Amino acid sequence: RYDGATIRKYWDKRPVELQSRWTFFLGVVVPFGTKLLRNLTAGTIEKNQRELARDFRIVLERLGPTFVKLGQVLSIRPDIVGRDASDELALLQDAVPVFPTAIAREVIEEELGQKLEDVFSDFSDEPVAAASLAQVRWQFPHAIAFLSAGTLFNLLSLSLVLGIPSYA
Repeated sequence: RYDGATIRKYWDKRPVELQSRWTFFLGVVVPFGTKLLRNLTAGTIEKNQRELARDFRIVLERLGPTFVKLGQVLSIRPDIVGRDASDELALLQDAVPVFPTAIAREVIEEELGQKLEDVFSDFSDEPVAAASLAQVRWQFPHAIAFLSAGTLFNLLSLSLVLGIPSYA
């Protein structure tokens, strides 16, 4: 459930992180918005549709998983975004760039509170699959028989590393 007061409290304790997020967001969106506005005022939107659609997809990828999801939703609505944009955004349905293995390792180690080598006998360097909100990697625990139900659940949950933006 949405609770504005709780969200405000959360961000009030993290002003530097909030400023950093806004700086990143504006650094990605403003150049695209400027290009879009320049094409609009020059009357060249139609002529440059494909390029603008590609740039929009790249902006969504750089902004991360939530924006990729937005692009996926828009990709099935050519009546709203046009055929060129719809075709370009459809690339977000199965061609999402992966985030670096180092980030995946860091997130999993932080969540587990242990080094990967202490938990897994093997951890794939390359993801088996990637989507807008997750990556799947092969990982094999040292001994499942000795894991508690909570630890096993955490390991299964961490098979999908969620919500990590690409920032490419």
